[in-house]
Amino acid sequence: MASYSFTCFLLISFLLSHSDAQPFSSSRPRGVVLPFHKDPSTLQYVTEISLGTPKVPISLVLDLGGKFPWIHCGQKQQLNSSSYQPVDCKSPQCLLASSNSAQIPHCCNETCSISSTNTVTRSTRSGQLGSDVVTLQSGYEPGRRPYLWLRGENVTARRFAFGCGTTSLIGLAKGVNGMAGLGRSGLSFVSQFAAAFHFSRKFALDFQFGNVYFGGGHYIHETLRPSFIYTPLITNPYNQDCSTDYYIGVKSIQIDGENVAIHKKIVIY
Repeated sequence: MASYSFTCFLLISFLLSHSDAQPFSSSRPRGVVLPFHKDPSTLQYVTEISLGTPKVPISLVLDLGGKFPWIHCGQKQQLNSSSYQPVDCKSPQCLLASSNSAQIPHCCNETCSISSTNTVTRSTRSGQLGSDVVTLQSGYEPGRRPYLWLRGENVTARRFAFGCGTTSLIGLAKGVNGMAGLGRSGLSFVSQFAAAFHFSRKFALDFQFGNVYFGGGHYIHETLRPSFIYTPLITNPYNQDCSTDYYIGVKSIQIDGENVAIHKKIVIY
């Protein structure tokens, strides 16, 4: 059975304007890796991170086009983490939360107010942008074996931003706490991990072994051939400013062994 890995090498066109607003870490791994599994009931892909102080496991549904991670949380849950901090409404992170959309950030008690969306049910609720400590596993390529990606020690990103509110969990896999945004935005997992650990803004989804790789190199497991099959993700050239989604370039469509006719003048995204 072939292995398919979606790989994205995209440059983010904007940067956080102040270094103290970025997530940061004293660790400098080549990359980080998040395992995920397919929920048999909803067919959604679920990953887990450790959040806060003390660390609490948080399960999230992977959202390929999501602007930022969001968690269903209340005041009690926030106070249980001694490292949780609300994001100031005048901070660059607050401005990034509203980029790629017509939404204008606003303040509530000097805290950045945002809207989080359950992209399965399309339900949106208001909340606040907060930051906390995120712990996850590093990955690296040992020696001269470029097609081997191993798990390393745990690393920590501080001031990691996420939406915190009462967004509905209806339609999501049982036991999850929110969604992990992987989209083309300054506050997605991709951008925030790159800022915290100082590696490239790129990631890959490996559906055979159930891993999301951030930064690093070839991402290929030792049991796979170097010539593995992959599908590159691209941006929509007609909607680059507003969309945080990725697209695939379709050259042909085949159903049950038969090619489907495509108008040559139509570009499909």
